[in-house]
Amino acid sequence: MTSISEDDAGMLESKKEQLLICQRAIDVVGSVSKYIQGRMMTPSDKDERARYVESMSSSVEDILHRKLTALIPGSGFIGEDNSSSAFLNWVVDPIDGTNNFLNGFPFAISVALMDEKLKHAYIGIVKSVQDDAFYCAVDGEGAFSRIGNKTSPLNVNDTPASNSEISLFSMPEDKTKARRMLEYVLKAYDGASDMKRIGPPSLDICRVAAGMARFYFALDLKPCDVAAGSLILTEAGGHIAKRDDLYVFSAINVDGDDFPTEIFG
Repeated sequence: MTSISEDDAGMLESKKEQLLICQRAIDVVGSVSKYIQGRMMTPSDKDERARYVESMSSSVEDILHRKLTALIPGSGFIGEDNSSSAFLNWVVDPIDGTNNFLNGFPFAISVALMDEKLKHAYIGIVKSVQDDAFYCAVDGEGAFSRIGNKTSPLNVNDTPASNSEISLFSMPEDKTKARRMLEYVLKAYDGASDMKRIGPPSLDICRVAAGMARFYFALDLKPCDVAAGSLILTEAGGHIAKRDDLYVFSAINVDGDDFPTEIFG
């Protein structure tokens, strides 16, 4: 299959075309979510659990690879097992939150359509598998959630800060950074009603986009963790800051002089 060219990618300049591709991608993600739901189990043996999640993640990625690239012939695909770059690329996390997946906590499918340099997203879709909720955005067209037959616009909660707001965080995979993260949590807790570790990253970003939390912060996130959620958040009126290995997803401005140095400084 030949790679898509810059001229071919011009079809995404039409918002109507972007919305159509987004809807088709939502249908693909929905069918894959049902595939996962129909094959969930709880292995008891540690090695069996590892094989199970690896097998499930690989099979889900293969299905997404085949079906998403068929929507835009010649498009690239960047996942955990597959990587083929083109002028337009599907950036996918087939199971975001594998520990959650294995232990009955929320997990998601994350899909974004991005440019060649993975700097600009056109479409973002995050599907919460267990509660059947979609969070979606199209560049310049806003963000929305879809739960069952109900579709609602997404907007961050950017009202003046108070101590009644929730902040979300993730513990880093690199345990040598755990103490640093917990120090951030203690400082953030001073201005929040509660700190919650829910996960996975894509869903936590969407919880900020939906007005359920003021901040989500994490260390060492990967492009597939944030590609879809970042577009959803910014289209919902949110903001993103990155300082070295730290990511902050926020309902309020965190750029430049507004970066919360009292927490992360």
